[in-house]
Amino acid sequence: MRRQQRGASFFSTMMILMVIGIFAAVGLKLYPVYFDHYLINSTVVELTENKSDIAKSNREIRILLSKRFRINQVKLPSEEALKLERDAGVLTITLNYQVEVPMFYNVAALVKFDEKYEVIPR
Repeated sequence: MRRQQRGASFFSTMMILMVIGIFAAVGLKLYPVYFDHYLINSTVVELTENKSDIAKSNREIRILLSKRFRINQVKLPSEEALKLERDAGVLTITLNYQVEVPMFYNVAALVKFDEKYEVIPR
């Protein structure tokens, strides 16, 4: 009677480890970008929940946001990434930007964020 071998071979184990390594490397490269976006998003949401800040002018709101971003140690890629518009008493905050993350050699990942917040001051 012949015994059959069981378990993974060396090559299949190495392939699994390579796939896990690639996903880990990509995850570690993209994590800071998503964490910065989380901080920016939470800062804007916190501002929208404070009704006294919403009643201020767009310039004052922009200054408040820049101070809060500085406290959280995050920076928007450009000034155009954050747009404030008022229309019939409704404040619309648009957050639209993209970040290019170098991955390996000549390969880069482009991460796009597009958020829109509408606030009705009362």
